[in-house]
Amino acid sequence: MENNFREQLMRIQKLEATYVIFCQGTKLPFITCDEETFNDQVWVFVSEEQSKAFGQKRLEENQDVLMVARLTNNQLLKFYSSLYLLGINEVVFVEEEKTTKIPLERLVKEPEYTKLPKGKRPLTNPQMQLTGLYFMQELHRRKPNKEKPKLRELEEEMAVNMVRSKFLMALEVKGEKREPDGSNVMIPCVKNPEGKMFQPIFTDPDEFNKFNKEKRFQANIVDFVNIERVLGKNVEGIVLNPQSTNIVILKSKISTLIQRFQKK
Repeated sequence: MENNFREQLMRIQKLEATYVIFCQGTKLPFITCDEETFNDQVWVFVSEEQSKAFGQKRLEENQDVLMVARLTNNQLLKFYSSLYLLGINEVVFVEEEKTTKIPLERLVKEPEYTKLPKGKRPLTNPQMQLTGLYFMQELHRRKPNKEKPKLRELEEEMAVNMVRSKFLMALEVKGEKREPDGSNVMIPCVKNPEGKMFQPIFTDPDEFNKFNKEKRFQANIVDFVNIERVLGKNVEGIVLNPQSTNIVILKSKISTLIQRFQKK
């Protein structure tokens, strides 16, 4: 087995490009759970044709709406490292006539910040991201059955992790420094297609940076259980990771979630 991994790793490192399956609805890698090991997996292909065939099969059999992303060799390190933020622990590597399940830690080392004391680590929420991805993948299927027990179970798993997590919130400070009374601090909002306003929150710096491309905002950490205190009067609720999973929680539902899932 050790020799097999080494051979695969050497081949992966030499490939000019690989093809990764993404979910169209989340704009993030498509994940599956291994039925035997329960490992959380992403799918990587050597052949573009095979990757497209996989996507077509998932559409026909599971109603998953997927897309293929071509990653060049110099993009792979960043891609595999980012999987730790999503709670992924295995890569399914598909060659022409061979499929190998490779532990993520064999492809790329876990980020160094995981060894830092908790107070000095950047904020991450891999379990929140993972459960959110499974829920949104199910919801974004072409013919989702919103009454299915599986969808409700996935939603509850996600809600538990959400309520017990901390998140990043964007702030815009007008002037050189923040006033003690917060009078020069603005919290950005995003509009949905109906024009309703939601405050964005983020699971980790990667998601925050997708929103903060112009570097206008500062990041502030907020516990979900305190999120109601920082909501504007005219917003309808919050939206988690608007550039990817885009999970919307109405303001009217927040207190109910906290009461139900907060650790006692």
